[in-house]
Amino acid sequence: MTVGSQDGELYMVNASNGTLRYQVNTNSTLDKAATIVGDVAYLSSRTGTVVAFNYLEKDVSFRKASIWLRYHLYIWEVISKPPALPGLQWARQLKEPIMAEMATADGKLFVATAAGNLRALDLKTGKDVWQAKGLPRLYSAPMISGDTVVQAASDGTIHGFNISTGNEQWKVSIGEEITASPILAEGVLYVPTNEGSLYAIH
Repeated sequence: MTVGSQDGELYMVNASNGTLRYQVNTNSTLDKAATIVGDVAYLSSRTGTVVAFNYLEKDVSFRKASIWLRYHLYIWEVISKPPALPGLQWARQLKEPIMAEMATADGKLFVATAAGNLRALDLKTGKDVWQAKGLPRLYSAPMISGDTVVQAASDGTIHGFNISTGNEQWKVSIGEEITASPILAEGVLYVPTNEGSLYAIH
């Protein structure tokens, strides 16, 4: 089990007995649920940081002290590079606020930002595969339906993008502000709005 905290701590806990297997500080506020693919946990912060950690990582004796020492040597400019965090696969600073959880499919991690961009990142490297830019602010999580990424925008529009290319396939407008994440169940999209309405879209 992988849990992030607002003080930047990442905890990896044995789900069967609750013991702490690994803990590390990421220097980013981790206030959303992790997205798990294989042995890797993907987490994001409101400030736009996305990190990928191997959640099977375990604490090793004296390693924290070694990392602490090397980190302070870096601050004091004794060494030129900061120490790598054990288990860290990659990290990206998108410089765009991320307000909701991420989604994954087809080897990609889908990230919606409050700057109005839906970004598809490569799961292995964190590099951009495609971006859908210029959308209204995105406060809700992307969803996967077949070969489509479904994304609700704050102005009440719901967009469907091709998973592979990012090309927009369709768009629907309900005319009411959306900040909460819709739910997709059995082919029906349930969309709550800030005006107190609930829409069911086939």
